[in-house]
Amino acid sequence: MFGIGPSAPIAHYVSVLLSRHGRKARVLDATGFALADQLLDLNSRDALLVMAYGRAYREITAVFAEARRLHLPIVLITDSLEAQLARQATVIVPAKRGKASRAALHGATLVTLEALVLGLAAADQRRSMDSLHRLNDLRELVAGDRGDVG
Repeated sequence: MFGIGPSAPIAHYVSVLLSRHGRKARVLDATGFALADQLLDLNSRDALLVMAYGRAYREITAVFAEARRLHLPIVLITDSLEAQLARQATVIVPAKRGKASRAALHGATLVTLEALVLGLAAADQRRSMDSLHRLNDLRELVAGDRGDVG
């Protein structure tokens, strides 16, 4: 899951949701040279879920280049990424990013991403339910005899 700047916390949240439903997930949220360290972990069995808006900044260009090199599918969440770069995505999922007083609003992006996670869970219900049951077991273990597993 790629997201930098204000999108990074959303990437972390979606990564947690994916993990809870039995999907291996990690976040690419670094900028500059630190992103290179995160890209190093990608392999040919991965797929990328990318949030990107606006111009083709160097981090998104690097993510797409590495995805091409590894032949990874890219699901792009955007409403405005430059067309030349957006065309390289396997799937483009439109999600309008609103603006209020120059602050980016990510409500539509968040709803879109949660819908994608639920779609993946529905596509492999056994995996999802097994993982959620295991999560509850682990919560009970962590809670001990306190009973606060919520």
